[in-house]
Amino acid sequence: MCCIEEKSILNMEKKAYSLCLFTVYFTFFFSFWLRTHLSFYFSVCCSNFTFLNRRWKPSRKQLSLLHFSLSL
Repeated sequence: MCCIEEKSILNMEKKAYSLCLFTVYFTFFFSFWLRTHLSFYFSVCCSNFTFLNRRWKPSRKQLSLLHFSLSL
């Protein structure tokens, strides 16, 4: 009886540990993917975006907002 309870507790601990590792890895890779894609799209938009023969220059507020969103 005691061995069965210990085995079930060990199985639950292994499942909890693997779930924790999966959550950490998923969070890390998703945040890395999101940052790289957002910075890539922003650099493409800002590099040669012309509107009425004017180069688009983001304001300081837009730049600080973008920097804040990428630093999360």
